[in-house]
Amino acid sequence: MAGQSSLENVYSKSFPANNLFEISMVKDTAQDLPFYKPRLFCFLSVTPGAKTQSGGRTFNREGRITIKADLEKILAISNSVKAFARGQGEAFGQYAIFSDSSKSQFGGASGGFKTCFVSEYTQAAKDENSKPKINVVISLKSSGNPIGIFMSRPEAIAMADIFDFIANEGLKMDFKERRNSVGNVSNNGGGGYQQQGGGYQQQQGGQTQGGGYQQQGGGQPQGGGQPQGGGQPIPDDDIPF
Repeated sequence: MAGQSSLENVYSKSFPANNLFEISMVKDTAQDLPFYKPRLFCFLSVTPGAKTQSGGRTFNREGRITIKADLEKILAISNSVKAFARGQGEAFGQYAIFSDSSKSQFGGASGGFKTCFVSEYTQAAKDENSKPKINVVISLKSSGNPIGIFMSRPEAIAMADIFDFIANEGLKMDFKERRNSVGNVSNNGGGGYQQQGGGYQQQQGGQTQGGGYQQQGGGQPQGGGQPQGGGQPIPDDDIPF
C-alpha cells in the first residue's frame, strides 16, 4: 500500500508447529472509508519452517503467504476446521477462502491469487497394534504447493475456538461503533438536530433536506405516514437509518 498505512493491529495470535500459522485482526482507520467496506477484518498467514545453521528451528519469512479475510469468513473457516476435527468433513463439505490480492490495496508486493482451505491427512499406522492417526490441516496456497500446519483433532478444535473468539470480538466492536455513529446527535443552533452517518437533517421549520419527508414538531410525518410520491404508507414509528 502506498504511503502510510491506515491499518491498526487489534490482536494477533500465533500457532507454531511444523510451520507457523498466524491470525491478526486489524482496524482500518481511514477517514474516507466507503460505508460498505468493513473497518475490522483479519489477515491469515503461514510461514514455512526452516532450520538454523546450528540445527535449531526457525521460520522463513521470505516464503510467507498472507490472505485477507472478513470476520464472517473467519467464522466460516472455523466451522470447517471443527467439521474435519469431528470427522464430519466429508458430509460438511470443504470450505475455502479465495482472494485476488492483485486487486486489493493490502495485497502486498507479490499479489496474485491466494486461497485458504482445510483438509485432513491420515498417517498410516506404525504397526498392526496401532491405529492410523488423523490430522487436521489448515493451509494457504499462492503458487506452487500449499503450506499448512498439521494438528491433532483436539488442537484443531482449540484453534477454531480462538478463531470464533477473535471474530466475535471484532463483530462486537463493529456493532458498538456503528450503533454509536447512528445515535450521534449534535445541536445545530437552530432548535433542530443533525444525525451523523448518512442520516437526514432536520431544521427548525421541520423541512428535511435532500428530498426526504416533511416532519412537524410533534415528530409525525405529514399525511399519517404516507410517503411523498405515492407508495405504501410508512409506519409512524419507523426510524429512517
